[in-house]
Amino acid sequence: MGKTQFLYNVMASLLKQGANVAFFTLENDRNTTLNNLLANLQGIDNEKLQEGIVKADVDLLFPYSDSLKIVDDIVDLEQILNVARRLKPDVVLLDYCGLASIKGVEEDKHYTQYSKMVQRFAKDEDVVWLDLSNLKM
Repeated sequence: MGKTQFLYNVMASLLKQGANVAFFTLENDRNTTLNNLLANLQGIDNEKLQEGIVKADVDLLFPYSDSLKIVDDIVDLEQILNVARRLKPDVVLLDYCGLASIKGVEEDKHYTQYSKMVQRFAKDEDVVWLDLSNLKM
């Protein structure tokens, strides 16, 4: 299972448990995210969905329409934090923290600054934050 698929599994589980989820996708667009989530909720292999062998049932998302917010149009971390603050979710999921931009921060300090900002936000807002990325080693 890949990193993003892991987030879809977590998101589906959280939604089924009644959590309010804000999902920030910096790599995929909203439709791709919705299709992947639907495939997960239906137990469909996403490759079969992409190949058109099966069709996602959009009605499966209706019970979660008030508890799921997908944001695919911002990459600036300050803006992401502001939107998350406004949405007041129980859980924030962010796929792909390496793509989040932070104004005035050098590339080699990106993850350090990102971590500080997110930790402060999660503590101040009392929210669970889960993100994934490839780390350059």
